[in-house]
Amino acid sequence: PVGSDVKDKYVSDWSKEFDWEQIKSELKKLVTKATSQNNILKYLTHPVRFEFLASLAIKKRYPNITVIPNYPIDDTGFPTSTAPGQGNTGDIEIYENANSSIIEVTMTRGRQQYIAEAWPIVRHTEEFHKKGNSDKCIFIAPEIYTDMQRHLDISVPNADPPINAKIN
Repeated sequence: PVGSDVKDKYVSDWSKEFDWEQIKSELKKLVTKATSQNNILKYLTHPVRFEFLASLAIKKRYPNITVIPNYPIDDTGFPTSTAPGQGNTGDIEIYENANSSIIEVTMTRGRQQYIAEAWPIVRHTEEFHKKGNSDKCIFIAPEIYTDMQRHLDISVPNADPPINAKIN
């Protein structure tokens, strides 16, 4: 497996390939389910592209934090699929000094979002906390299903408010 420092370096390197406006534009395309025209990103499925771009956006916005995506990568750091959730890990882990959080990213909408994401988020957050990390979780989706919002408010009390992908 690829080490955390290597994954963070890959995210840093890839974040330099795209400026902030390109990342925002690509995220907006995902929200509307549009296909990318970018010669690199067009080969990624929507869910993989979303996780990848979320990692890049976080690193671009906060360059001094460590960003560790848990998706599998090729030898250039390019994602090959979404994070598998093995070992109850979140999609993306972020670290800044003593602070840490997991980021859960999904393209799933409606009732299926709750079915697919609700309990795994709780397990991932609990497991992250057992390793001595924060029990903070940030949930990012193009839209947040009502039942999902209620579930997170109750089950993950330290979760940041879910982020709807409204990109300015």
